[in-house]
Amino acid sequence: MSRLSVFNSKFTHVILFSLLAYAGNYFSLPLFFGVDFIFGSIVVMLAIVVLGVGSGIIVALVAGLYTLNLWGHPYAMIGFTFEAIVVGLLYQKYKYNIVILDYFYWIFIGVPLALYFYSQQLGLNFDTAIFIALKQTLNGVFNTLLAASLLLLLYLKSNLNLPKQKITLQSLIFNTFLLTIFTTAAIPVIYDGYSQREKKEKELYATLERESQYLQNYLQMVNTKDLQSLQFNSIIQIEDKNSTLFTNKNKYFDDN
Repeated sequence: MSRLSVFNSKFTHVILFSLLAYAGNYFSLPLFFGVDFIFGSIVVMLAIVVLGVGSGIIVALVAGLYTLNLWGHPYAMIGFTFEAIVVGLLYQKYKYNIVILDYFYWIFIGVPLALYFYSQQLGLNFDTAIFIALKQTLNGVFNTLLAASLLLLLYLKSNLNLPKQKITLQSLIFNTFLLTIFTTAAIPVIYDGYSQREKKEKELYATLERESQYLQNYLQMVNTKDLQSLQFNSIIQIEDKNSTLFTNKNKYFDDN
């Protein structure tokens, strides 16, 4: 196979992975107001292992573009792109478990970055910044865990042309155990998030309904007062006109 055909094949794969990663972020899972789970980094981690670090970084950048629209700032995009860079370089050098590498990234780099961005750059209070940092950590590690589990399944298919990796019983048990824990923990969190969201929406709807009713009553009262004032002024004007006519009439008869 010529270099050009290899390049074209890899370029096609990068485009495909980028589109899938962007779609993974597009079809996000909303938990609370402004808090969403995104899934693009699953494809990013697959790209790092299958296509290489450079391709994985490109895929991460493309996937991160949607977060600009989702949250209105570039800081999530920066954090998840750094995730691809750090994890990709470490994986390329050590070929270690990608889930462990991702976990260390978030603990030592991802969380401090998130705390700095959201507390110092966006001006959020520290508690909110911690919550967002922990959410991003959970999101990133969970996505990497899904990617690692998918890779283990793909490696079992001998007909697939994937980079060689030693599959051990320890890695299988580790990934399965973590995936079970994360999934079990995520279900009540997601359920509680939707419940809280529904509760807040109902409270907001009730508040808006009360305020709109108050505003409607106020406007109706003001309009009634204006109408009464208008009627009163009209009566005064009519009486003034009648008084003027009466005065002019008397003056006319007096003059004649």
